[in-house]
Amino acid sequence: NAAPTITASAGATRCSTGTLTLSATPSAGAAIDWYAASSGGSALATGSNSYVTPSISSTTAYYAQSRNTSTGCTSIARTTVTATVTVPSISSFTPVNAGTGATVIITGTSFTGASTVSFGGTAATSFTVNSATQITAVVGAGSTGNVSVTTSCGTGTRSGFTYYATPTITSFTPSSGYIGNTITIT
Repeated sequence: NAAPTITASAGATRCSTGTLTLSATPSAGAAIDWYAASSGGSALATGSNSYVTPSISSTTAYYAQSRNTSTGCTSIARTTVTATVTVPSISSFTPVNAGTGATVIITGTSFTGASTVSFGGTAATSFTVNSATQITAVVGAGSTGNVSVTTSCGTGTRSGFTYYATPTITSFTPSSGYIGNTITIT
């Protein structure tokens, strides 16, 4: 007898923390067992073409294995079935110190559809979603604190941003001078 196979599988996607229902279809005369690892380990569920994940807050891989219900023989390899959580996540941003008008590149995941970018709780002057993994933002009249990206699926934050205020010159004296003269700027 040939080893049982998986003829189809489908992951699932959600916007926020919670459960997802994954599915896999076995070859005739077989059932699906679900695992948390690509090999070894105990089954999370047995004999079911679908699996409801526990509540998860980040993308997680699960593995389906086809098992012949008569002989107990299993498929040669497990099939990866992915439970995707699309909450934005910031892995880095550069520069980490910036002032009003500076451009900051934010790197992470799930940025598609971003509606708000902020620095220390102050909205960016403007931003462009370059891809699902990168945003270019212009610092507004910011504050030191977290960099945040918000989509319809939630908000991702990363600490470590320092806002440098642009200095303002209110006066200087004298109003003219020669090389070597002292000028007082306030």
